[in-house]
Amino acid sequence: MDWLNWPNRLKPQPFPKKPSRVLGFLLAWVFTALGVFASWEATGRLFWFDIPPVGLQNPQWVLILSAVAAVTGWIVSAMVTIRNSIKQHTINTLLQSRLSVTYMESARAVNQRYFGPKACLYRLTAEEYAQNAPESRLHELGYLLNYLEFIAAAIRFGDLDEKLMRMTLRGMVCNTFEVALVYIDANRVTPLDAAGKPQPSKAFEHLAWLYDFWFDAGLQRASIPRPATATA
Repeated sequence: MDWLNWPNRLKPQPFPKKPSRVLGFLLAWVFTALGVFASWEATGRLFWFDIPPVGLQNPQWVLILSAVAAVTGWIVSAMVTIRNSIKQHTINTLLQSRLSVTYMESARAVNQRYFGPKACLYRLTAEEYAQNAPESRLHELGYLLNYLEFIAAAIRFGDLDEKLMRMTLRGMVCNTFEVALVYIDANRVTPLDAAGKPQPSKAFEHLAWLYDFWFDAGLQRASIPRPATATA
């Protein structure tokens, strides 16, 4: 199964959302408005129109600049607060995952089953998925995929710091996604609309987006057939 050739693949969003982006636009608007107003006062032209300027005196300019400085300080302070809050939330999420017994057991089971030595991985096969043998660790793999889907959704919508998560989870996310392509494909049941036409499935859509966003061919593990000694 080649993920790049999936018919139901959703087009990835180029970049994750940032909650402080609106504040950035507001800050840009404040400086733009100040610049337009100052230009109007200096030249007597407002865009393409000749309009007499207000003719502010020095005390009035001091008042305007003080107000702009206060607004700018509030916006910058809010942006820093949001950024620090997101980073703290990201660190707490990473720490809590390491303290979760269920998560650690599932990650350890998946790692032992599907990640081999010398930076290689064994992909889940269609036969292994159909047989659902205990040694395939499908329950643990499903748990890990659902956890990563939650993480991917939080990154996509700006609730977690993308850069910090990429530095800590990029390899795990991308390699686990490739390992579980058969599992993901089997769970992407295509829904039908009122006319009976198939619609793009949204199962693991955020994890698929994150895989596309973080994918780096030079850092990926090589996929190899499972040797006979690795079937247990």
